[in-house]
Amino acid sequence: MFRSLNNRNKILIVTGFCFGFMFAEALISNIYSTLQPFIIEHYGTSLTESSLFSMSGQIGHLLIMYIIMLISDRIEKTKLLVALGTALGFCALLVGTAPSKIELILLLAVLTMLESYLDNTCTAYVSNMWGDQRAHYIGLMFVLFVVGSSVAPNLNSFIIEDMGKGWNVSYTVTGLICLGVTGLFAVVILLMKEPELAVSVQPWNSEKKKLSVGQMLKNRNMRALFLANITLSFYMYFGSQLPVFFFMTNSEVFDTKTRGMIATAGSIGSIVSRVLYVPLSRKLRTIRYLRIQSLTSVLFNVIGLVFMNPYVWMVCLFLSNMIGGASYTARTVLTCNEYPEYASSASAATAVASGIAGLFATPIMNMIADNISFLAAMVVPLFFGIGTFFVFRFVYVEKEAV
Repeated sequence: MFRSLNNRNKILIVTGFCFGFMFAEALISNIYSTLQPFIIEHYGTSLTESSLFSMSGQIGHLLIMYIIMLISDRIEKTKLLVALGTALGFCALLVGTAPSKIELILLLAVLTMLESYLDNTCTAYVSNMWGDQRAHYIGLMFVLFVVGSSVAPNLNSFIIEDMGKGWNVSYTVTGLICLGVTGLFAVVILLMKEPELAVSVQPWNSEKKKLSVGQMLKNRNMRALFLANITLSFYMYFGSQLPVFFFMTNSEVFDTKTRGMIATAGSIGSIVSRVLYVPLSRKLRTIRYLRIQSLTSVLFNVIGLVFMNPYVWMVCLFLSNMIGGASYTARTVLTCNEYPEYASSASAATAVASGIAGLFATPIMNMIADNISFLAAMVVPLFFGIGTFFVFRFVYVEKEAV
């Protein structure tokens, strides 16, 4: 049955599984945000000490992106997806055992490495399979990622409040989901040959040189994308710490269910954004979209901080994410367009810039929160969000076709 399929149908099937992997990865990577207050309470850490959890993830992210830059464009993607999906699922199960603090730090580092590698592999594979149509399918794939992101906080709320289980059970459930997707993909790929790609990749014995960071730094637009990823790493602290900020500010008003509802409102906005981005990308140039969303995102977050009301936050996060939820997709498309044959390496390089900045962003902001105020730590990243607009407006050179 599978072997008689034409190449387009094979591409559609593999693309569908890439969507499934992104959904599973989104579940695992996004449960941490709303679980963080429970993890801090469980291990008795301060905000500054809890930076070790996120820093371990950033270090893991940084290491794996460097490895991807060296080898990923030359590895068969189907086998890589099976290996990564299996490893990610089992790693999540290990976190689900609620290990010691040191073990958790190490596991979170490995977990983030696997999440980043799986994300990069799916994105590069879809880009290679669809060629000039990559924007459409990468956009659709990240819709599934946001769906997973929106399910994650509600899954946490159901497990902790409705079932009365511990925070670690969320990792057990999501790990099993990831293993299920991987197992099904492995069976299908055994019955079906790998599809032919629209953009060829270089095999190990190819004489063509790999893409170096030095070559990328000579490209003005890649320098702009590196810089944008650095500013966004600081800005993203705002969103990642918002559930903790709510918990620390007023845990009665912003209880677990309320925090979950706010996160869901934001995720729904992101889903709408990524669905709209697919047809919008044909009419609005990607770089112009990034300029618009970088300013509006900051504006809505400022409104939320001023009013500090759960319902206002639901509206603000929904609108902010509805406009800016496809920004990662847009930046990925710009990166892949710069180096289509090296989509994985180019994406990894920009992620390395983000990872290096992330190593400093979280501990610096948490030190501000512990020593000055949490509100101050939430305001500082907003200036980095504004800085992102200036990068896209004055550093990046707009192209006719993008």
